[in-house]
Amino acid sequence: MIINETIFKQLLQTNNADQKLSIYLPTHSASSSQTVNEDIIRFKNSLKAIRLDEDYDELELSETMEALEALIDDVEFWKHRTLGLAVFADAHGYEAVSLTHEVTQAHYIDERYVVSPLASMLSFGAGYFILEVNHTNPRLLHATTFSCEEINVPDMPDSFQSTVENVEYSKELQHQSGGTGTFHGHTDDAAIEDDERRYYKSIAHAVDVHLMHESQTEPLVMVGVEERVAGLRKQLKYAHVLADYTEGSSTSMNEQALHDHTYPLIDKLDDVRRQAIVDEYEKNDNTHVVAGVDDVKAAVAEHRVEKLLLEGFRRTTDSVRGGYDPVIVFQLDYYDDSIETLVREAIAQGAETVALSEGAFADKAPRAICRF
Repeated sequence: MIINETIFKQLLQTNNADQKLSIYLPTHSASSSQTVNEDIIRFKNSLKAIRLDEDYDELELSETMEALEALIDDVEFWKHRTLGLAVFADAHGYEAVSLTHEVTQAHYIDERYVVSPLASMLSFGAGYFILEVNHTNPRLLHATTFSCEEINVPDMPDSFQSTVENVEYSKELQHQSGGTGTFHGHTDDAAIEDDERRYYKSIAHAVDVHLMHESQTEPLVMVGVEERVAGLRKQLKYAHVLADYTEGSSTSMNEQALHDHTYPLIDKLDDVRRQAIVDEYEKNDNTHVVAGVDDVKAAVAEHRVEKLLLEGFRRTTDSVRGGYDPVIVFQLDYYDDSIETLVREAIAQGAETVALSEGAFADKAPRAICRF
């Protein structure tokens, strides 16, 4: 299962006295024999390190560790993973959670699960939507940092041509121009524009009904030529359509190509949002912002914290995937016991956790924007 708010809350609220393991490691979303083997080796090394840890209780966790070690030989488990894996375990068993971003490798043995990295990761949101605007096969897709899949949308129209040629639809489109029985054909510019407007309206209606019925708030990126994107945009009621779009013919793009063309827009949007939060912090007076573990903790105790700001990730080319383009990697050495406590206490009093990139401020101390 992929990390979401429900899983996060379940982990956060687990408060029995059992010893708990939290294991984080980067994984590959594109599977090959080499990448699967690399991921298995990392996991195997984590389990070995846990057994050597002086805090590890063999008597309490031996059965669970045996179950975890069985995963080493489960090749199917390691195929088609996401960008990271977190495993949470106690004497009663374990839960494997797929992550939306890469992490550095780490393990924790404690009386509580270490979930502060998840809180930061969830501040990025689960994903976004892609709407292909074309006249042959309009599609709605859902994408994340690592995937892109088509959504089955009820009442999504077929091609422009088949929609226009539909008997009932054609009757509706005809309009009288002169005497009885005389109609415009669909070859003149006005009729074509009318056809297109109705076609876009039917696409927009199908998309709006689906997204608004599901109460979605994720951004939607449109892909297509400028005129068609503009025509469809006028018909959409969904409130989270990006102003930016990817121009070009989407009919030749598969899911991976659509992801590659649209994700930079989402990444840019997210950078702008996080920079706005940094700007908000810097323009506030000292009564509404605090910095450092002790001062933030005091503000949390007073229920003043609105946003908890953590410099918990960096953009780097040093990732398990390699490549020349920087990617987001969450730095697990940042999430020590003091950060874990701050996150838990801040969430308990209704604060939002916001992950920031290293270098957002002059130092990596946690910061908070306060309500009063």
